[in-house]
Amino acid sequence: MGQVIQIDRTDDALAELIADKLFKKIAPVVEKNTAKLFEQYVNNDDVMDKKTMCKTIFHCDTATFDSRYNSLDFPFIGDGSRKAYSKKAVTKWIADHQQTIGGQLND
Repeated sequence: MGQVIQIDRTDDALAELIADKLFKKIAPVVEKNTAKLFEQYVNNDDVMDKKTMCKTIFHCDTATFDSRYNSLDFPFIGDGSRKAYSKKAVTKWIADHQQTIGGQLND
């Protein structure tokens, strides 16, 4: 039923051989998935309408956004009648406009 196989290599050499073969099989899959995740989370920029931006980023309705946050330097894409908002640009605007109780964080 069972068969014993003798190996002339040392345990370390066998472990290294197995690890090398496993790495060669796994590395392309990891590289492909890493590239996909990088593209999805780093290079991807969600562009959204005002209602979606208010709901997902500011967690408020558009009227609250207009009264509390909207300003002349708020980033948007498009003309005055039809605007879209880049998540990356809005996130940067938020970071640039952080304030503390003692005053503005970013001068």
